[in-house]
Amino acid sequence: MGAPIFTGQRSEGYGIGVQEDGKILVSGYTRTTDGNEYAIVKRYKPDGTLDNSFNGSGIIIAPVEGSPSGSLGVISQPDGKIVMLVGSYKDEEYRPGLFRFNSDGSPDNSFGTDGMVITSLGANSLGAGTITLQPDGKILVGGYIGDLGDTFDLFMVLRYLPDGKLDNSFDGDGIDTTHVGTNYTNIKSLLVQPDGKIIAVGYATFDHSDEFAVVRYNSNGSLDHSFGDQGIAHAGISDGEDWAYGGVLQPDGKIVAGGHSISDITGKFVFTAARFNGDGTLDHNFNGDGITTVIISGMSDGARSIILQPDGKIVLGGYVHSDDVVQSADMAVVRLNPNGIPDFTFDGDGVAVYEDNQDTSSTLNKIALQPDGKIVGTGYFRVAGLNILRVSRFISGLTVSTKDEYTPLMDISLFPNPVSDKVNLMYELDRNETITVNLYDLQGRIVQQLLPSSQRNTGQHSEQFKIRRPLPSGNYFLNMEAKNWNNSMKVVIE
Repeated sequence: MGAPIFTGQRSEGYGIGVQEDGKILVSGYTRTTDGNEYAIVKRYKPDGTLDNSFNGSGIIIAPVEGSPSGSLGVISQPDGKIVMLVGSYKDEEYRPGLFRFNSDGSPDNSFGTDGMVITSLGANSLGAGTITLQPDGKILVGGYIGDLGDTFDLFMVLRYLPDGKLDNSFDGDGIDTTHVGTNYTNIKSLLVQPDGKIIAVGYATFDHSDEFAVVRYNSNGSLDHSFGDQGIAHAGISDGEDWAYGGVLQPDGKIVAGGHSISDITGKFVFTAARFNGDGTLDHNFNGDGITTVIISGMSDGARSIILQPDGKIVLGGYVHSDDVVQSADMAVVRLNPNGIPDFTFDGDGVAVYEDNQDTSSTLNKIALQPDGKIVGTGYFRVAGLNILRVSRFISGLTVSTKDEYTPLMDISLFPNPVSDKVNLMYELDRNETITVNLYDLQGRIVQQLLPSSQRNTGQHSEQFKIRRPLPSGNYFLNMEAKNWNNSMKVVIE
């Protein structure tokens, strides 16, 4: 689905999120009739129609001082509030900002000034393109910042308190910058481990070649020297431009980065994924050497987003070309098995290309997973040279309640619910199983491992787990996970 927000004016979607009720949030930009570009957020009902209960029209045009402006990310908090990352230029300075809205689209006046926080860092080179929420309600923003004393950029992470103030417990002032590589660099994804450590995924230059880069920070913003080389890991796939556009954190602590690299066979961009162990080394159990590349068209193709399904399969969303020009791109989705091999149960070869007609083209900039297992994505489609924001939904074939047709789980109950401190899980198995129990937020991220991988025998079991604080009140999912099945239950934390 897609239509111009203003007739004859371009628009594009860059951020997407799914609320617990199935409604879809999309952020990006639109050009208006005054000739300027503005950040926007739209909310759709599960059937794809605009949700008029959101700001009366289903859309908000953010009143950012400065132009052009746009949004590269949007998240839904457990309490239903919505945070949008914006960026704008004023006096030739790029300024990252956050807007927080109540669930009805009205500004949240408890956040910053009238629901808005704009951060001026005074840098001559700066960009912020990813946002994530910590379990304690703090907000992380990632990107890059220019170092005036050098000729290259730095990884940049900002951390805000739940009220919008910069968090001074994070690197002293809420602003963390890190030299990564020897040239231009950028963070494209931020992940939070259950132990509070922060992972930044992006790219940087090493030995005159752009490579996937992963940096891990302690919760206070200092580099975690137990990871990679003093906190920094990287992977060179080719001698050319290898860029990671996103990352996911597996329950076992491994990190999968997705993006594009240069193929040795075609000399063009290809879909690429690399998996790192918890210590920053490449995981050779992933496609034999830690790296998977997928050639689709033989021309320039690539991933712009990555998600992890509950069954461990990895989904990359992006674009392919029918020839080597931008105007001929088509949306594409690639799915990999947990071992890094393309999943042939997905459209026959692990690759699905969604062709528009010869007069149009399209790209997926961001994808997300719905609670029912379907995949939603946003980006643009181009008609007569005009980019128009598009939202699409794809059937994944994922069964979210179990991972196979048979589950040994005969009975299960969870109490109390809502929970404030301790939660009890009672269940019965009809065969021996090794299980793990994790607590997930609405973005599908693990906020606490309640039970590490443990053997449980046939029969009845009772487990009690203490909810680690601080954790914002709201809705979460408690997942029992085994090798061939999982069971997910909604839990409300007071």
